[in-house]
Amino acid sequence: LLWLFFIFVANLSRWVIGIPFAWQEWRQRKRNEKALAKVEAGVLALVAGDFSQAEKLTYQAGSESSRSGALSYLAAARAAAFQGNELKRDEYLLKGKQEGDNPAAVALTHAELLEQAGDVEEATSVLALGFEEHPKNTNILKRYYDLLAQQQRWAQVVPLLAVLKKHHLLTQTQR
Repeated sequence: LLWLFFIFVANLSRWVIGIPFAWQEWRQRKRNEKALAKVEAGVLALVAGDFSQAEKLTYQAGSESSRSGALSYLAAARAAAFQGNELKRDEYLLKGKQEGDNPAAVALTHAELLEQAGDVEEATSVLALGFEEHPKNTNILKRYYDLLAQQQRWAQVVPLLAVLKKHHLLTQTQR
């Protein structure tokens, strides 16, 4: 009978000790669900053209949950760029880069937003660095090539041609 009491006490203490962990997991799951709902609402606001609301929601989602961090910050950067707020755009891009989920996506988004703002030189620099860090990323490679060709920087284009050809990224006329 004494051993039944010890088993009961052991199970009871394990259950009592487990409550904080279960509570913490439940809270984290709820926090992630709330952040995901904000990301969805923010992206829809971005697509609908409500850039202020999109920035607000996506930034909040990024700061509330690490699961959607990079995506949230990239959307917030895009919303800030549409509003002409370059400081906020750069702040969100930095936060997206710090999340570390997908540095290639951050580089591509950064370059695209710089190009839209008219800063083609800086966009080219971002893509050059992105290409150095991610030489197998064909989206970065193609975008980098396009910007170099647009600026007629042929000395920098020539070394890329072999890599572009290897990845089948050249059209018949470009070959």
